[in-house]
Amino acid sequence: MQLIRLPRIITLNRLAILGWLIANVSVVFAQTTSDNFQGTWLSSSQKFAISNNGQQLTVRGWGSCQPEWCDWGEVPLSLIAPSVESKAYTHALAVWEKGFQTKYAVITFQKQGLLIELFTVFHDGSGRSNYRSSGLLTPELCTALAFRAPVSLG
Repeated sequence: MQLIRLPRIITLNRLAILGWLIANVSVVFAQTTSDNFQGTWLSSSQKFAISNNGQQLTVRGWGSCQPEWCDWGEVPLSLIAPSVESKAYTHALAVWEKGFQTKYAVITFQKQGLLIELFTVFHDGSGRSNYRSSGLLTPELCTALAFRAPVSLG
């Protein structure tokens, strides 16, 4: 076994600090709690409203229709971690079952928003192909300020 010599600049304290940063900073970025993604998330083709009813997380989904959104309904949202022991949730899964189709949403939590992979499987014998779509959903901006009553400065 060959001994590796480190330059004098790197001390044991610096190595300890570096080790702590690597171990803890990656956990902070990977760890997601339900508070991190509750709210309404939008893209041009999908809209998700994630909430906690006190017992479980739920998600209401909408797809783009004309002239308004098509409401898929509200379903449980299951958080997914990299292992059984982990509480660092990195993904979530939601399933909407309708008579003629089932939609599976795999959600990946990212700094920019929610990356959604949506798989649609048809059960109606129509001959349509099952398909996959994906997109980034970003938080819905609050529009309440645009509709506030005028404020008197006098």
